[in-house]
Amino acid sequence: VSTQSTGLAGGVEQVEQSGKNCLKVFDSVLVIQEKNKVVIQWEGSNMNDMYADAVLTLCLQIEANPQAIKQSSLRSITQGKDRSTFEDRVQKLLMEMYGEENVNYQPRLKYITITVDTEKAVVNLKSYEVQM
Repeated sequence: VSTQSTGLAGGVEQVEQSGKNCLKVFDSVLVIQEKNKVVIQWEGSNMNDMYADAVLTLCLQIEANPQAIKQSSLRSITQGKDRSTFEDRVQKLLMEMYGEENVNYQPRLKYITITVDTEKAVVNLKSYEVQM
């Protein structure tokens, strides 16, 4: 999880909580490794919910095919192909969730605008704030 999360989030920190090994991803999602399970904890907010969704998706992918994840990580590290930026990955995630036609990425301004029906949300990629 740590290797894949680093590629996704850029910042993964190993921490200890109640004597258990944990990872802190995006400075907001705590992944606790227990004997036969992984517990994911976060404080609810629009952005943290999105981060937690990404971490959960990653955990499910690892569980479904751990060998493919290991090979992918190794190729990425050895061949230096992991050049996507965090902003690009957030944009891709939002486009998959809400549709390409509803997501407008403005890289110079570091904003992503999501429009669904009559509702509009603007994600500031510098401060990670969402304005509705």
